[in-house]
Amino acid sequence: MDVFLTEWEIEAELTSVPAGELRLTTTNGGSIGHDLVVIKTDLPPGELPAREDGSVDEDSVEVVGRVPTVVPGEFERATLSLTPGPYALVCNIVDVRGGESRSHYQSGMQTAFIVFTGG
Repeated sequence: MDVFLTEWEIEAELTSVPAGELRLTTTNGGSIGHDLVVIKTDLPPGELPAREDGSVDEDSVEVVGRVPTVVPGEFERATLSLTPGPYALVCNIVDVRGGESRSHYQSGMQTAFIVFTGG
């Protein structure tokens, strides 16, 4: 599944995939680094538990995989084994510049997708 990252959006090629192995190709079309965290959750992507800095509290959710930080204009790949259920894709980077921080997650870098039984 192709996933495209920009400031402040995650655009996934598909909204649902069959259970099993999923190969993610994550491309950064933005101007700053972004990562991709895959979380299995019944919560809507915008309502995940957050830390004080605005990032998702990864200790409070079921992280099933991640794609490391992708630099602008590049791509990274990861293969994950996913079971049926609802998932969220989020960028969990927090930039700190000039004493101010910006959570990519709270800036809108989140989307949902479903893993279904079958193939």
